[in-house]
Amino acid sequence: MFAMRLDPKEQAEKILWEYWQEDVFPVDPVKIARSLGMKVTLTNLNGGVSGVIYKDKGDKPVICLNRTEGYLRLRFTCAQR
Repeated sequence: MFAMRLDPKEQAEKILWEYWQEDVFPVDPVKIARSLGMKVTLTNLNGGVSGVIYKDKGDKPVICLNRTEGYLRLRFTCAQR
């Protein structure tokens, strides 16, 4: 039998409920990513690249954000990964 998958909105709400139990806004996507076991780093990326995500076998996923981007762009890029 196929497992039922939540639609993207339901997935986001579930993660928000489980990992952001603070009544503080704006939501911090870096804190949520780290709560999910991901590593988030700031690094220099080639022009036009705001962020990347990668995972080596046996390691936790890593989100690399381009340190030259502004604060709001960093938050958006992290949330998209």
